[in-house]
Amino acid sequence: MKIGFIGLGHMAGSILKAISRHREYDFYVNDHHEDRLAKYKEELGERFAISSYEEILSFCPYVFLGVKPTDMGSLLESIRPYVGSNVLISMAAGYSLKEILEKTRESTKVIRIMPNTPVAVNKGVSFAVYQNVCPIEKKRFLKMMSLTGALYEIKEEDIDTVSVLTGSTPAYLDYFLDALIQFGVSKGFSELEAREYVLKMAEGVIALDKASSKSPIELGKEVCSPGGSTIEGVDLLERNGFREMVKEAAEASYNKTKKMK
Repeated sequence: MKIGFIGLGHMAGSILKAISRHREYDFYVNDHHEDRLAKYKEELGERFAISSYEEILSFCPYVFLGVKPTDMGSLLESIRPYVGSNVLISMAAGYSLKEILEKTRESTKVIRIMPNTPVAVNKGVSFAVYQNVCPIEKKRFLKMMSLTGALYEIKEEDIDTVSVLTGSTPAYLDYFLDALIQFGVSKGFSELEAREYVLKMAEGVIALDKASSKSPIELGKEVCSPGGSTIEGVDLLERNGFREMVKEAAEASYNKTKKMK
């Protein structure tokens, strides 16, 4: 099957990378970064074709729109003459199904998705809402996205919340993990050693949280012996409003998403 990509930023590129592991799919792509196109062309060879908007929408039943929200309106106006029975897949935060239909036509088939960066390694968490998409088209889309990780169908009014809950927060977690790695380096470990220890720790914590019926905060409290070293650090985090700061960061990301266009 031929899959189109218009715009190949980090998120769209992560999805392409995941889907390309299945040789059933070939790709027709348009992006203004020539070096980025050359990299994928080298990796995928004949399965990757650099194409015009018209070619992509002529050949590809599914077309991912991977441009920034600020560029979405002009892109939709540019491709409108070529959109037919294609399913357009938008990952633009803040750009609603209604707005996409207004820029194209009421009958346009649209899937609005909110993925996160771990899609590149088949560990993504993505969300989708559908408009004018038939059951067979949806089934083919789900098969394609199964190569990226988990996919959940939600109501569109919830998509801004999940875009923060699973889309923005990998960055928060990476900043936290990096701080721990840098602490390890400051105490004499190499960057490579500290990174391995911290990431192994994080893998184990997530595995334990998934396996347990207890909440993360309950499991965290179990590590904190009275008068011990762990509670000393946790008390400092609590005094500095760590959890409230995380919630405020999520709220800031959420408010920004609401304003994005």
